[in-house]
Amino acid sequence: MGNNSDTLIVGDAQSSDRVSANAANTQFPASRISFMRLKAKAIFDRLESIRTEMDREKLRQMDEFDLRGLLESLTELKSNFIVAHTSLEEVDFESLSSELPGKFDSSILSLRTILQRELGNRLKPTRCSTFQMNPSESNPKIMYMVNRSR
Repeated sequence: MGNNSDTLIVGDAQSSDRVSANAANTQFPASRISFMRLKAKAIFDRLESIRTEMDREKLRQMDEFDLRGLLESLTELKSNFIVAHTSLEEVDFESLSSELPGKFDSSILSLRTILQRELGNRLKPTRCSTFQMNPSESNPKIMYMVNRSR
């Protein structure tokens, strides 16, 4: 750990009057920074894996509970990504300019849209010209109309 290539010193030792001495000389092992990078990338890769698995056939096989569960899972995945990448940004300033958060947001938005659209399609009642539902009544009415032109 005494080797400079293994340790990253964050902070300026001369600024100890503005920041406590412990915060000014905080050391982060390079392996810890590599771990944080890999963790953020692994979460992104998991999202991409889920997104590529979602084809029309797989969506048809899922019921409403599966879709809702997957949406909740995406919320948790996003939360984990934000924590991982924010922690990385605090110790590795180069990661502030990373394209990974933008790609993650774009990918998760795309997947959520697909899932919510599929869920919305399933919740809509099928349209039928002979089916009429009165909101004040609990029983639907089926209208049978005779063609009088015959």
